Amino acid sequence: MAKLYVYYGAMNTSKSLNLLANVHTYEEQGKNVLLMKPSFDSRSGLGGIDSRVGISHNCFSFDDEEDIADIVSDYIIDLDIKGKGVIDCVFIDEAQFMTREQVKQVVEIVDDYGINVICYGLKNSYVDGVIFDSMQELMYQANNIYEIKSSCQWCNSKATHHLRIVNGVPVRDGRQNIVGDIKGEDKYISCCRKHYYNPPID
Repeated sequence: MAKLYVYYGAMNTSKSLNLLANVHTYEEQGKNVLLMKPSFDSRSGLGGIDSRVGISHNCFSFDDEEDIADIVSDYIIDLDIKGKGVIDCVFIDEAQFMTREQVKQVVEIVDDYGINVICYGLKNSYVDGVIFDSMQELMYQANNIYEIKSSCQWCNSKATHHLRIVNGVPVRDGRQNIVGDIKGEDKYISCCRKHYYNPPID
């Protein structure tokens, strides 16, 4: 039986690297994989998944209006025409930027097409107390959920929160979906709950 797997963690926990390592294993075994990510995250450019250690792989980018199940169906047809077999697994990076409707399409891929789907993403947004909508839906629907752990920027506790810093000032409200990174004037810091509310910033 095909399953939906969800891997989540704070920023800078090597989620994309984990995904790409998993993809490498499948491809070394001669299996067909399809990599996807929401086009909302354009940091690596459209059509690519990059890790911070320099490893990358091509992928399909999709926007909020596209049906992920239709993309997978078209890819299955293309593989069949070329005589290359079936899709063994679908990988989705930055899954927090999907819509709830697209999560339901992911479930369709698993249950109706019989294809394993492995999603990687952030659980918490930087907004105080807010979990990404798509991650709520993914965790509700998932067969298996795994946490990729890392430590707080300022202590040895587990990083569970994302603190957004704009011009040196913590920001805990605003739009849920904002693409950011861990460097620059507008940056994110992975931290524990205590330091989310009480960051040691001068």
